[in-house]
Amino acid sequence: MSMDDFVGKKLILGFRPDHVHTVKRQDDQSLLKGWVIAKEMHDDDAVWTINVDNQHIMSTHFDNTIKVNEEVTLKIDFDVAYVFDKLSEKALSYKE
Repeated sequence: MSMDDFVGKKLILGFRPDHVHTVKRQDDQSLLKGWVIAKEMHDDDAVWTINVDNQHIMSTHFDNTIKVNEEVTLKIDFDVAYVFDKLSEKALSYKE
């Protein structure tokens, strides 16, 4: 399947929380800015929820010094992202 197969379709982009990382640099157009709105502990691990343009993004790879209500810059590993058809919700592409 090529990118041409997606032309004209409404898509949903999905990714796992372990593929979202905080970064210090801000010189890359693929980076996202958002605000930490929650930190939830699960045993020894934490899951952060970040608001990016009113969309909630979850991350498990996070700088532990960052606090709730702090602005952060995120890098998402799009090489392992999932693409879904919005109407059928069927996966169009994904990598294991």
